[in-house]
Amino acid sequence: MTALRLLRGDAPLALSDSEGTAAWLQREGRVLKQDPYSLVALVELGGELHYAKYYRPKNMIQRLQFRFGGCRGVAAFDNAVALAALGIEVPAPHACALMPDGVLLLTEAIIDGQDLKHLWVEGLKPARLQHLMAHAGAVLATLHEAGYSHGDAKWSNFLVSQSSIYLVDLEAVCPAGPSSGHCVRDVARFTLNAEDMGLAPEYYAAFLEAYAEDRCVPARDIEVRMQPLLDKLRARHLRKYGERGHRLV
Repeated sequence: MTALRLLRGDAPLALSDSEGTAAWLQREGRVLKQDPYSLVALVELGGELHYAKYYRPKNMIQRLQFRFGGCRGVAAFDNAVALAALGIEVPAPHACALMPDGVLLLTEAIIDGQDLKHLWVEGLKPARLQHLMAHAGAVLATLHEAGYSHGDAKWSNFLVSQSSIYLVDLEAVCPAGPSSGHCVRDVARFTLNAEDMGLAPEYYAAFLEAYAEDRCVPARDIEVRMQPLLDKLRARHLRKYGERGHRLV
C-alpha cells in the first residue's frame, strides 16, 4: 500500500501490501497504544525507526476533511515545526501522509524516552523527582513565553530523555498570549494530574515555583487564576474516575 498523497514532510511511505495501515503497523511495528480511531506504534521505514500515529476517520465528513489536509496529524506536524523553530524540544516531525484508509503521521522516535507519568508510577528518588518537576515547570513556561499553549498538558505528554523533556502529542497546540486562558488551563491540567497521582506538596511546589519564576509572575497569582478551571477539571475527573489523590491548590 502506498500513500495517496504526502501532506507534509519527505519520509519514505511505500508500504508492502494492501492489508490496511493499522494492520500493517500491527504486523511490522511495535504497538504502543490504540483505540477505535487511532493507533500508535514504533516502526522502521527506510532503515530508520519512526514513531507512527495512524488516524482512522470516524465518519464520511472526517474522511473528506482528511483528503483536504484537515486532520490532527497535519496539525501535530505543523505545530512541531513551529515549536522546533523556537527552540522548544519536540520530536522531529518526518512526514504526514494521506493513506487510503486514514492519515499516518511519522515523527522522530525517542528510543530511551519515558513519559513523566510512567516514571512516577515506576518510582523516583526524591532528588530526581524534585528536578523533574522543576524542569517540567520550566518547559511549560518556555512554551507559554513563546506564545503557545499545549492544549493537553498532562504528565504523559512530557517525555523525559536523559537531560531533556520533550513535549509530545502536539495536536491541540495553538497560539496563545502569555496571560491567556489557554496557558492557565495548561497549568491546571498539569496540576490535576499531580493531584490525581498524590504528589506531595513540596514536589508540586518545585513545578509551580519554576514555572512562576520563568514567567516572572507570583506563584500565588497563578494559583488564583487557575482555580476556576481546576475546579471544572476536578469535577469532570471525579465523575469519570471517582475520588483519587488529594488537593494541592
